[in-house]
Amino acid sequence: MAAHSRELKAVCVLYQLKSLYVGGVVWNFSREAKAIANTFGYSEGKLRQYLSYIIKRGWASKRGRHTLVLRSRRVLTQEFGVSQYCHKVSTDHLYRLEEELTKLAVQENLGRQQHVIDTRLQDEYLAHNGKKRSSHLQPAARRRILRGFDLAAAQTSAKARYTAQVRTKSEVGVLNPFATLSRSGVARVFGRKSKAAGLRRVQKLKQHGLLSDCPHYVVIRPITLVEFKAMQRYAGGSHGAYRFYNGNLLKQLPNLLTVPSN
Repeated sequence: MAAHSRELKAVCVLYQLKSLYVGGVVWNFSREAKAIANTFGYSEGKLRQYLSYIIKRGWASKRGRHTLVLRSRRVLTQEFGVSQYCHKVSTDHLYRLEEELTKLAVQENLGRQQHVIDTRLQDEYLAHNGKKRSSHLQPAARRRILRGFDLAAAQTSAKARYTAQVRTKSEVGVLNPFATLSRSGVARVFGRKSKAAGLRRVQKLKQHGLLSDCPHYVVIRPITLVEFKAMQRYAGGSHGAYRFYNGNLLKQLPNLLTVPSN
């Protein structure tokens, strides 16, 4: 799911409106706009701005002067490429619908990353066994060859290899088996660029229990505090990628983001 911040808020308003009106028809929007805005914590002016954008995108239309017709629930699937079978957007807490959709966007991105990683690991297994890439095989043949492939074991082994290569600074160009997003990466999912915008998104999701955010460090080698400070001075100041902890030099990798299962 790829959506700019404005699109995401507009989709939230669309689904909130649909939750209030059976059949997706608001018969007298002009009269009910203030009550709708109060229900979800918008000003009436802001609600009308969102509605104007919703109509412009074709997600709703007007009949006459006051009747509003909302599009079907397939907006997410058709507009943003969200699988209609893999995810369910909860409307139990409509006040946090924007966070629910944000979680869905992050989950889709992490899922795509994991799929690419798993395919690469399968290709490595096939190559090790003298076979062609999995994408060049017929599905039945691929399933037969991969019958002895243990994906969980391959993932664990790949993570151990990558961690060892980080210690020796030889991880450049090597498959990173950790599916995650940096703060800037989270921002780019929504068409933003700043790290601060991504940080705000992550913090909101964590507050609602929709995302876990675990620091990810690799122990490089034992080091004294004096040696660490000397390394910082040599690097021209604080070296953000490295930390000193409990007598060890740690390299900080992007935090591991995961979406808790419902």
